[in-house]
Amino acid sequence: MRRLVAATFLPLLLAIARPTCLVAQEIPHLDRGPGSTQLIVGGRPFIIFGGELGNSSAGTAAQANRILPQISRAHINTVLMPMAWEQVEPVEGKFDFIILDHWIEQARIQHIHLVLLSFGSWKNGFSSYAPVRWRFFGRCPKRIWTPTRMLFAP
Repeated sequence: MRRLVAATFLPLLLAIARPTCLVAQEIPHLDRGPGSTQLIVGGRPFIIFGGELGNSSAGTAAQANRILPQISRAHINTVLMPMAWEQVEPVEGKFDFIILDHWIEQARIQHIHLVLLSFGSWKNGFSSYAPVRWRFFGRCPKRIWTPTRMLFAP
């Protein structure tokens, strides 16, 4: 159950990560005023100048060291970053946040906000992003894997 809670709320918590400590910050929110709505981050209006990394662009610390300074020089302040669950739990029950922590640290240094796209199970309608062991250890019902590997909404 703790793993399920961590898997559900970790991306949300990291998505609001700021270049400074989370504890002292108010949660980003929408301020609905007469005639306009503003995104408020760190107590101030915030305009997202966003970018998105490719599916395999956030797998190593070296990639963070190379990519994030380039993003900062391009005046991008928010990046959608893919995160494969197998990267954080490479072995069943053993968690390793070293690479993710490095990305967060480097993003803070570059004053970039990260929004994590977790490849916990489905991406672009396909289930091929779920860690292979989930298919065999009962985390995902067998019916997800057969007869189709495509998930879509009408």
